[in-house]
Amino acid sequence: MKKLFALILALTVTASAFAQQFGIVDFQRASQSYWKVIAEQRSLAEQQQHFAELQQQVKGRIDQLTKDMNAALEDAQNPGLSEERKAEAQALAESKNQEIMQQSQSFQAQYQSVQRRLQLNQATMQSEIMASISKVAKKNNLDMVFYTESAPYGKVDITDEVIADLNSTAPAEAPATAQ
Repeated sequence: MKKLFALILALTVTASAFAQQFGIVDFQRASQSYWKVIAEQRSLAEQQQHFAELQQQVKGRIDQLTKDMNAALEDAQNPGLSEERKAEAQALAESKNQEIMQQSQSFQAQYQSVQRRLQLNQATMQSEIMASISKVAKKNNLDMVFYTESAPYGKVDITDEVIADLNSTAPAEAPATAQ
């Protein structure tokens, strides 16, 4: 009797394993089609252009400050100048050096701030995509969903449904989705 019960239990477990529903999702396509990702990519391109321009401005300013600092240092080393004038030149050189450091630090701080915001947005969007995948999987009674890269021949492809779910929250002026 125990053997019969064990055999029935084993068959039940095996049958339930075969009854599971598996789906696939193309995460990359879903991500690239999400209106928030498209908007973020456009924003990133604009910010890269802005930072390239800002970098050129800061570089020009730093180059000028460096020339001024070097000229002041030369004056500070000039044996023909009075000690008072040498001290003034040395103070001017130090002031220019401080300004160079401030310009560099300010640019770096702005850049790091944008990078942190970008990383935070990417993490948020990735979790939104994962939540959408979970929602669509539950709606389709799927027990497990694989990425198409790891299971390219899945029975149920939910990618289009995930894209539709993600873009259902898009505002009217949202960028067009990529297909």
